[in-house]
Amino acid sequence: MSPLPQSMSAPPSPSVADRPLRLRGQQAMHRSQRVFPPPVGQVVFREIEGWLDHGWRFGGYSEMTRLADTVLRLPNWVEPTTGDT
Repeated sequence: MSPLPQSMSAPPSPSVADRPLRLRGQQAMHRSQRVFPPPVGQVVFREIEGWLDHGWRFGGYSEMTRLADTVLRLPNWVEPTTGDT
C-alpha cells in the first residue's frame, strides 16, 4: 500500500521551531485586552486563541505574525473620561 499524498496526510504536530511563534501569539493574545476597548479586545483574544489551538494547521503564519506584532507594538488603551469630576 502506498503512503497518502502529502495533501491528504495528517498535519504536522507543533515543533520546537513553532515555539517562538506560539509564545509571541500568547503574549499578543493577553495584551489584546489591554490595547483595545473591551469588546474588540475580546474578539482579538479569541481569534488568536483559536489560531493557536487549531488554526496553525491551516497556515496563516504571516497574518498571525503581523497581528501579533501589531498588538504588541500598540500602546495600552485608556478609557476616555467624561468631563464630569
